[in-house]
Amino acid sequence: MGVGPATPCPPCSRRSTDGSARRGVTLLELLVTLAVVGLLLALVLPIVLSNRRTVELDQVRTGVNQTLRAAHDLIAADIRIAGERFNEIGLGILSPVQLDADGSNSVLTLRRAREEWLPVCNDDALVGSSITVAVTGVLMPQRCIAQSLVTSGGVDWPPNVLAWRSLLADSGGQGTAYIHDPASNVGQYFRVEIVDAQPLQVQCVDACTWDSGAAYHDATAAVIGLLDVFEYRVDGDGVLVRRDAVTGDELRIADGIRRFVVEITRDDGSGADEVLTQFGSDLSWARIRSVDVTISVGLQQGRTEIEREMTVEYFPRNVLSR
Repeated sequence: MGVGPATPCPPCSRRSTDGSARRGVTLLELLVTLAVVGLLLALVLPIVLSNRRTVELDQVRTGVNQTLRAAHDLIAADIRIAGERFNEIGLGILSPVQLDADGSNSVLTLRRAREEWLPVCNDDALVGSSITVAVTGVLMPQRCIAQSLVTSGGVDWPPNVLAWRSLLADSGGQGTAYIHDPASNVGQYFRVEIVDAQPLQVQCVDACTWDSGAAYHDATAAVIGLLDVFEYRVDGDGVLVRRDAVTGDELRIADGIRRFVVEITRDDGSGADEVLTQFGSDLSWARIRSVDVTISVGLQQGRTEIEREMTVEYFPRNVLSR
């Protein structure tokens, strides 16, 4: 039995195939797809939003913690060195720790001497620009005798004056000094210079006018110091500022400060503690037991806001040298 030739596919079947390829998505299929996508979004979106809020919360929390640590670290460093070299000038002459109030916040002032204090050796109150700080002669008080002179640059220097000269050389030979009369507890800042021609004196620059209420001379045990004086306060924008009271320069430490409160705990003289929110520069700092610093910071990112408060107790270690 023979096999006949193959019958070609009728044209209608080819048209039927092409029509199936061009058929669109039915309404039912579209509705099913949208329902599946909506279900997936309903399951995933809360997780995404929750993770985003967690990230925001972590960012704000980290920012608050870093702000608190940075502020406390800087304040801690200044409190620990406050009073450096103040043991040379006696009790109560000038407190290196001072505390004042500014509304609901505190103002904390910390001082240290950069070099050895120079004694004022003038016999009478100052009237000119030259201040004698060391003289030779056995009849003078011990604090004003220049001993073991050191030769530098062909000039014989008292060691303490030479140390000042070397320190001031880094700032062009001039600087800002503080002169203090412990008898009246009066002091003032002035521009100072040390010249080679007068190794036993320091020079007041810019025609200083001396405080009439002070007797800056040897009989009152007046002294001159090169001081670092840093003042911590919160400005009107809620920024904690560290101000150099000598140069006037300001360092913005941290923003978002809601509260900056400092308390000083000291021995009241009978062995009991007393807590002070104000501490004048004329008070004896030798009985200070702690400086308690409280900083509250509030930061906001988007809808997330966090406020944290940290209180740290510090001890000005130079009290131990009193």
